[in-house]
Amino acid sequence: VAQPTVAQPTVAQPTVPQPTVPPAPIQQAAQKIEAKQPQAPEIITIGSLMDLSRSEITVGETVKKVLESYFDMTNKRKILGSRSIKLVILDDEYTENLAQKNVDTLIKEHNVHILLCPVGSHTIKSYLDKIEKGDVTVLFPIAETPLFKSSKYKHFIHFSASSLETGHGITDYILKTFKPTKIAACYQTSSDRIENGIIAATRKADFKNLLLIPINLAEFSLTEQANIVKKEQPQAVILAGGTFATLSFVRLLDPSYFKNNHLASAVSFLNVSNIKNYMKKNNIKFLCPSLVPNPDKSELPIIKEFLDFAKHSSIEVGSLALQVYVSARIFTDIIKKIDGPVTQDNVIKTAQSFKNYDLGGLPLNFDPNTRRLINTFWIDNATDTWVPVQLDQPIEELSTTTTTPTKLLVGSTIDLTRGVKSMGDSIKGVMDHVFEQFNQNNELKNLSL
Repeated sequence: VAQPTVAQPTVAQPTVPQPTVPPAPIQQAAQKIEAKQPQAPEIITIGSLMDLSRSEITVGETVKKVLESYFDMTNKRKILGSRSIKLVILDDEYTENLAQKNVDTLIKEHNVHILLCPVGSHTIKSYLDKIEKGDVTVLFPIAETPLFKSSKYKHFIHFSASSLETGHGITDYILKTFKPTKIAACYQTSSDRIENGIIAATRKADFKNLLLIPINLAEFSLTEQANIVKKEQPQAVILAGGTFATLSFVRLLDPSYFKNNHLASAVSFLNVSNIKNYMKKNNIKFLCPSLVPNPDKSELPIIKEFLDFAKHSSIEVGSLALQVYVSARIFTDIIKKIDGPVTQDNVIKTAQSFKNYDLGGLPLNFDPNTRRLINTFWIDNATDTWVPVQLDQPIEELSTTTTTPTKLLVGSTIDLTRGVKSMGDSIKGVMDHVFEQFNQNNELKNLSL
């Protein structure tokens, strides 16, 4: 009997797939992708100082809102790629002591060494020593004193004209357009040489009848200055000071004074909404410099860009808001051009390299003598067509300006005739002596006791 044959099962060997080698170009591209590591996020911390609670709050709030909204947009849209901007803004209350303290806080607590659009000539002057030493670099300050616009200060980059140039331009425009026989210039003494542009323009035109009226921030009332204008009756009044002092002064004069006379500003600092709204409400034709073109009428691409930004950020359209926007926009263009760490030196070198740089129709050209980027300003003449003024001729500035000191009146009640007359005589004698020395030494510019 034949034994049955049992078939042995065949065990299949597993097939190991052989790797497919891609063509050489694809392999090389893949190696490059693997080698390229994603950039680590870089946070660039910058700061700014402005008044957010006192006399210049309108300016401060405008600057703050534009800067915060712009960098919020920049970070969300990743305009700077892996880089983002952290903005630290502190309130200096438009006071020198607090400005000094806040700069120290920014440096020590926030490691901030770049300030963008800080506000106020006299507050910035309070930490000028730190700018000179390079502890901080100041970009596009909202401060128009010519003191800062010098090749001496390497850690300043300015936006446009100084008060010397805007004051000269507005005065020249008034002399040629309205031909007044008398002009009053009311200027803030805390802002160095702010009146010199007005004086230079009148001297150039051989105009003799200029009335200089200093305004000191220490004074509680501007009645004395307003009374001088009422008595002298100038056909044009040019203001050079802060928004609070300006509105107070115009109210004391009474808006009706400007029904037949002209009112102007020597500084673009006053081209802000609360000033312009007050003038419009009281039918005052107010002439004012602007460091940017007319935001309501200009067809430049950068203006259209700003208007779109303002609409989506609920920002009131105006010259100051546009100026701050353009300043922030220049700053981001500077950052984009820096290949490497964003340091003070790299920011300064990049800004200094701008020559015929097109910023949406605004040409940027660094001027080493004034350290500014824009060499034009505009006169807002209360019409749709603002007058451009080219900054191609240097203005001869006065080395000294002679002005009538402002008097701060101080009172006291003492016995000069009876029982304690000897004590009263001593008190009066000491006060007279101290005040006389104070006035002789000119311890506060243009202020006498």
